[in-house]
This record gives sequence, C-alpha cells and structure tokens, in this order.
Amino acid sequence: MNKKILASIFVIGMLALAMGYGTYSFFSDTETSKGSTFQAGTIDLAVNGENPWDSAMFSFTDVKPCKDLPEFKINITNVGNNPGILTMEISYTENDKYAEPEPSIKDFEFTSNGQPEMEMTADEFAKLVYIKALHYQYQCPADNYYGSVHDDLPDMVTAMDTNGDGLVSVYEYKAAGIVPYDPKGEPFPATASICYMIILHLGDAFLPSSDKIDTSGTVWNVPQADGIDITFTAVLNQVP
Repeated sequence: MNKKILASIFVIGMLALAMGYGTYSFFSDTETSKGSTFQAGTIDLAVNGENPWDSAMFSFTDVKPCKDLPEFKINITNVGNNPGILTMEISYTENDKYAEPEPSIKDFEFTSNGQPEMEMTADEFAKLVYIKALHYQYQCPADNYYGSVHDDLPDMVTAMDTNGDGLVSVYEYKAAGIVPYDPKGEPFPATASICYMIILHLGDAFLPSSDKIDTSGTVWNVPQADGIDITFTAVLNQVP
C-alpha cells in the first residue's frame, strides 16, 4: 500500500472519529443561584418623630430670672436596623433680637481691665442658663423592655459641674463636648428610644456663684434682652 493510500485512510479515520464524537454526549446538570443580595444595613435616628429633624426644641422668649420654663422633651429613636453608639452634644450662638433698656452704671458688667461692658457674650449668658431638671425614660420594644422615668440630674452634676456650684449650666454642658448616652459604651439597639425631659432656668439671686443675677435690680441687669440660640445634636455611629 503506498503512502497516498495510507494518508487517505488516516484522514478518513480522523473524520470518522470526529463525526462519531459529535454524535455522543455525557450526562450533566447545571444549577444557577438567583436572588443573592448584598444590602447595606441602616443607621438612622428619628427625633421627636421627625426624620430628618428640622424643628426647634423650644422657643422661650421674655424669660425672667426665678421662673422655671416649661418642660420640653427630646425623644430619640433608633429607626434603623442596626445598633449604634449614641452620643449627644450642644452648641449655641449669641442671639440679641431685642433692644436693650437704657443703661445706668449699675447695669454694667466690668471687664478685667475695669472697663464697662454692656453686651454679654454667648458664653457669659450660657453660664446663667442652667438645667433645673433632667429626667429620662428608656424603652426597647425589640427586647420587650419598657423602663420607668429616672432622674439623671445628679449624675450630670457629678460629671459636668466644673465650678462646684452644684448645678449644670448650658455653658458646662457644651464644655463637656460629646456626651455618650451610656457612659459604659453600651450600644443603642434598633427600635430603642430614650426620651429626655428637661427644664431650663435663668440664673437668679439664689445661685451660689459670682455669675448670679441679683433680682433686686441693684447689681447686674446686663442679661436683659440678651440670649442664645441652642443647637442639640444627636449622633448614632456604627458599632466598631
């Protein structure tokens, strides 16, 4: 048999093998996963039922020494699906919306160099606004926990009273900086809420402090018509 015949037989055999292979198949099975989800969780707060929180906590005008102001509430709720570290802080800015009365020498506050100063700074005014009462109530429906109302003012005085007068002023609260809702660092669970019930008071003659206001009107009248705008900030951060 010559080489051409052998080559032809080899080509025919390869074609037959290829054609034969194409006529057979193996058992197989294919499964496809559907609906796999990569979804970020939520860290979200609502305050007094608002999300975002746009309204003011209060608007107190014509405030006088010796008179307690109406109680206001700050109700913070974790409406996300993750626990978080809840912190709070306050800040303030000066607010002089009204014309001040005609001054007299008894109305002046004197600076360190003996010069009269008619206007109070925001910090000076904030030292005269103190927290008369602070209660809170914690609830967590997910844990079926509904706590009673607690008095938080003694603990706040211990932590923030820097001048030793037994009180906490708005100035001292701001100076404390970022304040955790739980000093132990416990996270604030999903569905949990904490309601703070607060009463503010403008300093009066009973304050054991050099910053007091003499209600007889014979010493300081500088706070008249002065004021501050207070900003309260609640932050919920992801648990590390």
